[in-house]
Amino acid sequence: MLVAAVLALVAAFLFALASVLQQRAAATVPDEDALKASLVKRLVKQPSWLAGFGLDAAGYFTQAVALAFGTLIVVQPLLVTMLLFALPLGARFAGRRLARRDWMWALILTTGLASFLIIGDPTAGVERGEGRRWLVMLLIIYPVIVALVASATSRRGAIRALLLGAAAGLCYGVTDALTKSVVRGVDDGLDTVVDNWETWLLVITIVSGAFLQQSAYQAGGLRASLPAITGLEPVTGIVLGLVVYQERFRVHSVIGWTLLIGSATTATVGALALARRAGEQEAPTASGSQPPTNMGQARPDGGRRGSIT
Repeated sequence: MLVAAVLALVAAFLFALASVLQQRAAATVPDEDALKASLVKRLVKQPSWLAGFGLDAAGYFTQAVALAFGTLIVVQPLLVTMLLFALPLGARFAGRRLARRDWMWALILTTGLASFLIIGDPTAGVERGEGRRWLVMLLIIYPVIVALVASATSRRGAIRALLLGAAAGLCYGVTDALTKSVVRGVDDGLDTVVDNWETWLLVITIVSGAFLQQSAYQAGGLRASLPAITGLEPVTGIVLGLVVYQERFRVHSVIGWTLLIGSATTATVGALALARRAGEQEAPTASGSQPPTNMGQARPDGGRRGSIT
């Protein structure tokens, strides 16, 4: 589990740096390209977005290796630490210093995560999830994603960013769970991986999640989209770990469960606060907002993956 934890932290750093670069690029895309293929065409022409794409790919590979060594209910919470990296990186790009409350929320998040993993002491679960368990969960999750995207098409600004961010977060949670299944099947040979339905569903979910997140970045500020992405991805991944992979917490008392829930709540509060802080000072998007006088200030970020995940 130690190897998985270290690799998850490395992946979180790579995702944070990728998001800083990619969100800044996505914010320049005008509204007429929202939720269209032209959004991608504009982004791939920007060097900063392409650099973020490369870092994103490296982060995803690192995360996949972490899942080969560990469980979803260990790796997923640790990926939230990308906020601990993204906030100072964003501040560096924006030429500002972190406030005292930034460090306070960072400490709260770190304490909550550490307590959650120590108290939970999760078991390994099964190597691959049963098809029927996957079917039940996907029949619940995918219709929600479709409903969120459908609702977002008739909205603008922060509401659209929130809805698309929530859809992206759900996609990323499913992606992480599918990745675990695919990497565990590598030992059986490449032919087995190619023949698995999980592999092809993984490709579809990766592309969908990436497009939805870039669309959320384009639609509005991080204050709207980032909390949804940051909150729903780990929750979705952990639920799939518990239901599909039958991972379990080694907690057998009321006090233990109380402490586990308390630590999870503490980490969630810290994560959402940091996500909001990451979006408090940001440059305007290209979708109709007026530029501020200090055009030299870049937008800080703490977003999640923007290209593949």
